[in-house]
Amino acid sequence: MIDASQHQEEFPPDSLTTLRHGHSVSDEKFDRIFSGNSRSLSSRHWTPMKVALWAAKLLGTGPDVRVLDVGCGPGKFCFIGEATTSASYFGIEQRLHFVEEAERIRLAHNISRANFIHGNMIDLDWRDFHAFYLFNPFLENVTGLARIDQTVALSLEHYNTYVDCVVEKLRAMPLGTRVVTYHGFGGAMPEGYIMRQKKAIGTAYLDLWVKEDSALHEPLQKILDRFE
Repeated sequence: MIDASQHQEEFPPDSLTTLRHGHSVSDEKFDRIFSGNSRSLSSRHWTPMKVALWAAKLLGTGPDVRVLDVGCGPGKFCFIGEATTSASYFGIEQRLHFVEEAERIRLAHNISRANFIHGNMIDLDWRDFHAFYLFNPFLENVTGLARIDQTVALSLEHYNTYVDCVVEKLRAMPLGTRVVTYHGFGGAMPEGYIMRQKKAIGTAYLDLWVKEDSALHEPLQKILDRFE
């Protein structure tokens, strides 16, 4: 059973309130929400505050929007998105200790629209969501420099499987689906997704993709060829 009081004293009491009132909080201050181990990983693995604020806005802010964060770690992006929009956030993570940490924080602070799933995104039905956030979630499979720990199996085969799976799951999504990538995800977006915004921020680009009717974006020459 998760002890809701654990870690509560570590969280700066004004950080959520500050975010909810439309003001930013430094990464250093916000990251006090996490355990020492998770804080040590933040600068490389968790979304920076300024990036998360932009990404949450691009993914959709309405109360009917359900956002999936693939490889959510201890929940930083989900907590920021929940505090600054009316959308509901769901994080899926293979490492149980990160999910347990995120759940402790969620329960201790009555965070109602951030939810966490222990599992593999392959097994999840992505049609339950409207928008997706991908912060290069599979990189540690192909570079030791990005490895978090030894608790999950990592390999080039896993990397290729995960990237292909993302492409297939996004291909099956309906028109209007929104995807935001930061540092990409290792593959190319499937046909029908149009890049609607590209913003240089942090150490890379934040890209917004929206699935639209491909016929509306058919190249002019291809249209003209049909009349020859």
